[in-house]
Amino acid sequence: MRYASKGCIYCKLDFEWERLVSLLDRIKYRTIILLPKEIGQFEIDRMTSKTIQQFAFVKMDWIKQFRLLGTFTVIIFDNARHILWRRSVILKEEDYISVKKVLIYNAKR
Repeated sequence: MRYASKGCIYCKLDFEWERLVSLLDRIKYRTIILLPKEIGQFEIDRMTSKTIQQFAFVKMDWIKQFRLLGTFTVIIFDNARHILWRRSVILKEEDYISVKKVLIYNAKR
């Protein structure tokens, strides 16, 4: 899940996100963009993956539970909805590598 908005400057600079989405698509992880407002939707034809879903209007309790403070937060959950990985910064190559390791480890459990 990515908490993001089309108008977010940091989201526009997050080039590793596209690479991460490709990885998640290959291993059949569902990708969701959680929008702070409905008007911040990304154009589907400009996204790397056509399977990404976008949602707005999430309950505030849910947002507070995961401390979604900035619109460049990425959280990866397992099937039991436990957090496997989380970052609230512009992603770097090291983050991509870290996610890959976490997903491989999780697949072996």
